[in-house]
Amino acid sequence: MKIGLCNTDERVALIAEIGNNHEGSMEVAREMIHVAHECGADAVKLQSLVPELFVSPDQPKRLAQMRRFALAPEEYVELIEESAAAGITVFSTPLDLSSLRTLVPVVSLLKISSGDITYRQLLEEAASTGLDIILSTGASTHAEVSRAVEVIEQAWAGADVRPHLGLLHCVSSYPAPPESLNLHAVRTLQDLFPKCIVGYSDHSIGNAAALHAVAVGGRIVEKHFTLDHNFSEFRDHAMSSDPFEFTRLRTELSELELMLGTGRKEPAECELKARPLIRRSVTARIDLHAGDLVATSDVICQRPETGLGAWYVPEVIGQRVRSAIEAGIPLQRGDFDQGSGA
Repeated sequence: MKIGLCNTDERVALIAEIGNNHEGSMEVAREMIHVAHECGADAVKLQSLVPELFVSPDQPKRLAQMRRFALAPEEYVELIEESAAAGITVFSTPLDLSSLRTLVPVVSLLKISSGDITYRQLLEEAASTGLDIILSTGASTHAEVSRAVEVIEQAWAGADVRPHLGLLHCVSSYPAPPESLNLHAVRTLQDLFPKCIVGYSDHSIGNAAALHAVAVGGRIVEKHFTLDHNFSEFRDHAMSSDPFEFTRLRTELSELELMLGTGRKEPAECELKARPLIRRSVTARIDLHAGDLVATSDVICQRPETGLGAWYVPEVIGQRVRSAIEAGIPLQRGDFDQGSGA
């Protein structure tokens, strides 16, 4: 999956989730996008919504807050297009069908929130766009995730397209306590949905959980982003990463990936010189004479491995010595008259 310039097959993608931390200000949103990019985000994510289509009127406080924080549809488009011109990938989570339709012409991928994993109409219409989709799975069961994946894949099959689907493990609590994180679920998602790219949407405090999620197989990390923890009383600022913390996360992810390596079990380049030094040679324990048959008591295995390796002791026993070998001399393959092992 391509997220910005990042190919998740090559390195972990880091997404800065602005959400509503701009609190309805285009100026603040622009600043957040550019600062997040400078801090190492591969992409920046917004939330797009029409408040009246998202929150029921019987929730007046919530609806009033969303009205204060929401940008106009054309403002989301403006931010995405301006950012693209500056080389910054911005996409969004549509929280209603109208917002989805506004986003489709200007984004390269879509994010579906954890809360909408059961919003079948939104899933189907998002899939029908043919765009890559990232789906958060907070508060969901295996069965619910499977059902949502099936809906998306059926829509793609009907349109004869095969975009990429990312699945993010997530704990829908703000902030999420450490004992709730269940990071092995990242690996479980990969096992259950091998065609998907898996990752982690982090609602915990600090960077540890995101790093551990990558260590168990995550290829996408989404982290909430703020300019300042004390920007306002809106709860998301306190649980988000500020520029210093986000930059540190980018650095730590790069270091972790370097340490994780390819996963192939093979000697590291720095080990190659050490191999003969830490391994043993089959060495003559006593002086051996031409014609002697080697007995178990005649040899010892000692460092370094400058001759026949210790693995081959059984193949040496019973071989006839071709010419004299002094005690303490490593044995070589050519020291014997016969025997394929030696």
